[in-house]
Amino acid sequence: MKKMDIREAKKRKIDEINNEIHDLRSSADLDLAQAIDCIKENIIEAEQINYHEGITNAYRIISILYTYNGEASLALEALNKAEEMCLDYCLDKRLLAEIYNTYVLYYLEVKKNYKMGAKYCSKGLQIARKLQLYDLISKLTMNFGVVCLELGILKESLEYFLESLEIGKMINDKRAILYSYANIADYYYQVDCIGKARDYHSKTILLAEELNDIIVMSSTALGFATIEKGLGNYDQAKMILLESIERLKQNNQKSWEANLSLVLFEHMLEEEDFKDIDTLIYNIREVVLGINNESYLEKFYFLLSNYYEKTKDFKKALECYKLYDNCHAKNLEKKEVESINALKMEMMQTTIKRLKTLSEVGKEIASYNNLTDIFSKVRNLVTTVFDDFNFVIALVEGKTIRSIYYNYLGEEIAPFEISLDNKSSFISYSARSKEVIVLNDLEKEYQNYVDSIKYVADETRVPKSLLSIPLTVFEKVVGVFQIQTYERNVFSTENVEFFSVIASYTGVALRNSMHAMQLENIANEDSLTGLKNWHYFNKTLFEEAHKRKSSELMTLIILDIDHFKKVNDIYGHGLGNKCLQEVSERIDKEFSDIARVVARIGGEEFAVFIIGQNVDLVKIKLWSLYNCFNEMPIELEEVACNVTVSIGVVFTDKSGVNADSLFDAADDALYEAKEAGRNKIIFKKL
Repeated sequence: MKKMDIREAKKRKIDEINNEIHDLRSSADLDLAQAIDCIKENIIEAEQINYHEGITNAYRIISILYTYNGEASLALEALNKAEEMCLDYCLDKRLLAEIYNTYVLYYLEVKKNYKMGAKYCSKGLQIARKLQLYDLISKLTMNFGVVCLELGILKESLEYFLESLEIGKMINDKRAILYSYANIADYYYQVDCIGKARDYHSKTILLAEELNDIIVMSSTALGFATIEKGLGNYDQAKMILLESIERLKQNNQKSWEANLSLVLFEHMLEEEDFKDIDTLIYNIREVVLGINNESYLEKFYFLLSNYYEKTKDFKKALECYKLYDNCHAKNLEKKEVESINALKMEMMQTTIKRLKTLSEVGKEIASYNNLTDIFSKVRNLVTTVFDDFNFVIALVEGKTIRSIYYNYLGEEIAPFEISLDNKSSFISYSARSKEVIVLNDLEKEYQNYVDSIKYVADETRVPKSLLSIPLTVFEKVVGVFQIQTYERNVFSTENVEFFSVIASYTGVALRNSMHAMQLENIANEDSLTGLKNWHYFNKTLFEEAHKRKSSELMTLIILDIDHFKKVNDIYGHGLGNKCLQEVSERIDKEFSDIARVVARIGGEEFAVFIIGQNVDLVKIKLWSLYNCFNEMPIELEEVACNVTVSIGVVFTDKSGVNADSLFDAADDALYEAKEAGRNKIIFKKL
C-alpha cells in the first residue's frame, strides 16, 4: 500500500473514532474515562501524521468529555488548543463554528457565564448562517434561547427554542428536537405553565430514552423533580432525583451526579428529611472534591453549614461556613482577596479599612452596564485624589487601540485610534506588555518605555507624571486605564494600589457593558435576515412617534412578498429562507441610509420607519426598490426566481398621530395593494 493510501486510511480511522465518541458523548452507553483515554490516543495518532483537522476535532471532543466529567480547567485548555489550531491552520469554517458552539457549552454548563455564552453563540451563528449549516444554526439558536431564559428575557427565549425546534424537524435532527423539547419545558416551568411544562418534559424523556441520552435524561429528571417539589410532592421529587443520581453514578457522569446530589441535599434540608443524609453528604463530598469544581464546592459547604445549624451542631456549622466563605471569596473576588491578604501583613489597620471601602466602590463600578455611568464614577474617583489631570480609558480591539473616553483638562475630547505596535504610546506599551507604568518624572523616564512623546494639544503645558494600567480580565488585556498629572512625584505606592484596584473593576465593568450591548443587539435582531425584529421595531415606532417634533414628517412602509408560499412550495424552505435574505438585503440597501429602523416584522413581511426625511426622497427610493424587484430576479442557486412585493406607505406631518394609527394606516395601504392585484405601491397621507 502506498504511503499516501496508508495516511488516508489512518485519517479515516481517526475521524471514525472522533465521530463515534462525539455521537455517544451524552449516551449512557459511553464510559467517560475510557472515552477520554481513547481520544487522547487519537490525538497522538493524528499528531504522528500531521492531521490537523483530526487533532483539532479531537481536542474539541475531549473538551466536551472533560466538561461532562467536571474537569473545568482541562476542558478550557483543550478547547483553547482546538481554537488556536483551527485559526493557525485555516481549517474548515464548520469546525470553527463547532468549536464556538463547544465554548457555549463550557460557559453555560461550567461557568454559568451567560454573556460569554452569548458571545460565542454570536460568533458561531455568523459562520453557520453564512454556510447554511442548519444543524449548527439549530444548536446555536437554542443556546441563545438558554441565555435569554437565564437572563429573564422570557418571550424571546421561547421564540429561539421554537425556531430551533422548527429547524430540527426540517432537517430531521432528533437531538436538536430533543434539546428543544427540554428547553421549552424549562421555559414553561419558569412562566408557571406547569401543565405545558409536564407535557414537554414527557416528550423530552421519551426521546431521550430512545436516544439513550443520559445528560438530557438527568436534566429532565431535574425538571420533573422541581415541578413535583413545587407542587408539594416531595417524596416523588426525591425518588426521581435518587434514581437519576444512581444512573449517573453507574455511568461515571461525575459533574451531573454532583449537580443533582446538591439539589437533592437542598430539598432534604428544606423538608428537614435527615434520614440517610449522612450517606448523601459523604457521597457528595467524594464526587465534588474529585472533580475540583469550586462552585459546587462552595454550594456544598453552604448547604452543609445549614445542615449542622439545623441539627444544632454549631461548631461544625461555623467550620463549614468558613469553608464556604473561603470558596465564595475565591470564586467572586479571587484577585482582590489575594491582593488584600498580601497587604495585610504590611499595612496599618486604617489602610485595610480603606481597601475594604475601595472594594465596595469597585463592586459598584463593576455592576454598571452603562458606559456613561462607568466613566462618570471613575472620573469622580480620580478627582478625589488629583485636581489637575487628564484621564483616558481605551479598548484593545485586535491590533488597534481605541479611546472610548478621554477627559483632557476637564473637557472630553474626540476619540482616537492607535496601533497596538505604536512605539510612541504608553497606552500601546501597557497593552502589549501587560505592565503597569509609573512615571513620576515623565521627561526623564519616558525613554524606558517609548521612543518619543506626542502631546495632545498645548505643548507649553505638558504632563509631568503618568500612570498607565492595563485592564486585564481573565488574564486578557481588554483595555488601558491612564492618568496624566501636571505635577511630579504624585504616584505613591498607595496611589498606584488604589488605582490598580479601580482599574481591575473598570475592566470587568467594560467587559460586562460590551457584552450587555452585544446581547441586546442580538436580542433585537431577526436571526435569519439580520434586520431588526418585531420587538425592536414596535418599541422604536412607539418611542419615536411619542417624542417627535410636531412638524417632523413620519413615514411608515410595510412590504409583503407576493405569493411567498409558492416559493417555499416550489423550492423548499432552505431556498425560501435564502429568498427572504435576498429581499431583506435589497430593502436594507435602499433604505438603511435614511431609515430609523428596517425590520422583518413577520414571516415574509418587512417594515421601514423613517422620520424627518422629505416625501420626494422616500418616493424615489421606493420606486427604485420596486423596479429592482421587477427587473432583477432573485438567484436561488441555479434558479432565477421572479419575486415581487406589495407595498403600503403612509406619510404624516400632523401632530398627535400615534404609533398605532400610523401602523394601521400603513397596513390598510398594504391591504389595498394586495387587493389591487399585488406588485403595487399604495400611498396614503394622514
